[in-house]
This record gives sequence, C-alpha cells and structure tokens, in this order.
Amino acid sequence: MVTTPIDIKKPLHKTSLLSFREILIGGSSYAAIASRMQSLHDLSEVPFISLGAGTGTRELYSQYFLSHHLVFSPDMEASTTDQILPMVAHNLGIGFYPEALASEPIARGEVLPIRLVEPIPEREICLIRDTSRPKSIAARKLMEYLQRDT
Repeated sequence: MVTTPIDIKKPLHKTSLLSFREILIGGSSYAAIASRMQSLHDLSEVPFISLGAGTGTRELYSQYFLSHHLVFSPDMEASTTDQILPMVAHNLGIGFYPEALASEPIARGEVLPIRLVEPIPEREICLIRDTSRPKSIAARKLMEYLQRDT
C-alpha cells in the first residue's frame, strides 16, 4: 500500500482504496498565523517541516507550490509522516499532515489548523500489485478485504 502521487509501470497495477486530505498545522507559537486564512505566499518566511526529498509527498508539495509560482524548500525533514506531528507540536515549524490523524491533536490543543486560500490536493491510499505474479490465497484474501468497501 502506498499514497499518491505514485508513478507505476506495467506489470504493476494500482487500485485506489481511500481518498484523504492533508491540512497545514502549526504549534502554539503559530497561533497568530492560525487565527486567519493564509496564502502560501504569506507563509514564505515561516519554517516548514516535510518528508525528505525523493518521496511522493515531497514531490506533491513541490508541485503544489510550483503551481502557485513558489518554491517549496522545507527547513526541516522528517523520515516518516508520524514524526511531523511532534516536530510541529514543539514549534519547530509548520507542516502538512493527514486531516483524519490531526483531528485529535487539534481537539486537545496540541496543534492548530492553518487554513489556506489555495486548496490542498486530495490524495489516495492505493494498493499496488504485480499482475505478472500469481497471488497466494492469503494475498488474495487480503486484497479482497482491502477492496470490499471501495
């Protein structure tokens, strides 16, 4: 399973399982920024936290910023998405984080949502499979289970 954007080639096949959105979040030091709608340009001097270069997430946000005539150059890099939340909560910068995962930390006041003028692209969680290889019974059952509500 992977998240978009992802570039695959045959014999691999991609099946979308779930759509999700990310939101921009900041710690308590960014309360003034979070108190009103922001444009990406407004945030050009604010430190960003992101996944490292070479990841689909980093490429997505590089293209997102480029489509708004800006360069995305994060000040800090996290190895995994789950590392972004504590970095943001400790006021090391602001970062994009899955909305569903951010809801509880927002409710607890650990982080604040930062509303953007520019809509953030929707993403998908996808199942990738190699169509040139046979599937074991367990693999077929797992695929059926994952795809049952899609």
